[in-house]
Amino acid sequence: MAIITGTLNQDTLEGLAEDDIIQGLDGDDVIRGLEGDDIIQGNQGDDKLFGGEGDDVIQGNEGNDHIEGNNGNDILQGGAGNDFFIDTQGTNYFDGGEGHDSVSLYGLNSGIQLNLAQESGSYLNEEGQQITQTFLSIERVYATIHDDNLTGNQENNTFYGYEGDDTYFGGAGNDSFIDTQGTNYFDGGEGHDSVSLYGLNSGIQLNLAQESGSYLNEEGQQITQTFLSIERVYATIHDDNLTGNQENNTFYGYEGDDTYFGGAGNDTFVDIQGTNYFDGGEDTDTVSFYGLNS
Repeated sequence: MAIITGTLNQDTLEGLAEDDIIQGLDGDDVIRGLEGDDIIQGNQGDDKLFGGEGDDVIQGNEGNDHIEGNNGNDILQGGAGNDFFIDTQGTNYFDGGEGHDSVSLYGLNSGIQLNLAQESGSYLNEEGQQITQTFLSIERVYATIHDDNLTGNQENNTFYGYEGDDTYFGGAGNDSFIDTQGTNYFDGGEGHDSVSLYGLNSGIQLNLAQESGSYLNEEGQQITQTFLSIERVYATIHDDNLTGNQENNTFYGYEGDDTYFGGAGNDTFVDIQGTNYFDGGEDTDTVSFYGLNS
């Protein structure tokens, strides 16, 4: 087993074709384990750590680290700082540690069944076998292009859905969902929760009181969405029709000629472009024109 140690400066280190222990020490280091079952420690600094082949243990420790497991069944530990993990193969263990930590599962072979509250997830590999994952202290998830089922924990979570028909459960905390394709189901749960539809192909017809919405995809087909316990909506650059529920809603309209109905609650509308219609409904409602051109 080779032991490779860096300096107190910024280092680029690579392992050998065997099991290595590689330690970065201080500085913003780049470490590649390559072959073998490696132990990689970034230590101080904002490090970029890559496992390569084999079953690796990668520890970022201090700093905002970028950690990629690559092949094998890997243990990935962020430590302090806001860390970012990428690993789309094998049975992996993600522990974000302190800070606000993210996992990208974008390249998985199938959709992910992920429950951050239960600290677990699973997907199907290329052979159709179910592969389990462990997720500790993760706040942000970049999911797959397939059909995902994503559940948050007690933190303020952010989920990115991409393609596929996705299901989101925020749980506790103030959660954010970003998804602009597919037939999706959003349930914010507790807290003050947000949905961003900014990249949709058309305007959204959205009624939070009826818990439903629809838009047209690139083929002109009507796609339906479900919205439960959502308080804040970032709409599209097209013509949107947005209706609130009994909560204090906030709507962002962007470009397009938009129509707003607040309903009950103290609602806020933000829109600085287009010919817009604002109906606050009950209670005390607000319109912001702060960025108007004149």
